[in-house]
Amino acid sequence: EKYRNEMKHLYEEISRLLIELDQETMARIKIENEKQTLEEQIPFLSAIHEQEMNELRNLSSPNIGIDPTTFYKNELQRAIREIRNDFENLSRSQRLELEEYYKIKT
Repeated sequence: EKYRNEMKHLYEEISRLLIELDQETMARIKIENEKQTLEEQIPFLSAIHEQEMNELRNLSSPNIGIDPTTFYKNELQRAIREIRNDFENLSRSQRLELEEYYKIKT
C-alpha cells in the first residue's frame, strides 16, 4: 500500500510536470513567433525611416531656390518697418491726446 501511494503520488507529479512542460513549450513558441515578427518588421521600419529622413533632408535642403540670408534680411527690414510705423502711430496718438489735454486745461 505504501508503494502504491508513492507511485500514485509520482504519477500525479509526472502528470503535473508534463502539463507544466506543455505550458512552457507553448509560451516559448509564442515568444519565438513574436521575436520573428519583430525581426521581420525591422527592415520594413528601417526602410520607412530612411525614406522619411530623405524627404526631410530634401525639404530642408538649400536647393529650393530661396537664399536664407536674403529671406531673413527682407524679414528683418519688414519687421523694422512695421515697428517704425507702430511707433509713429503711437507717437501721433499721444501727441494728439496731449494737445487735447492742453486745450482742455487752457
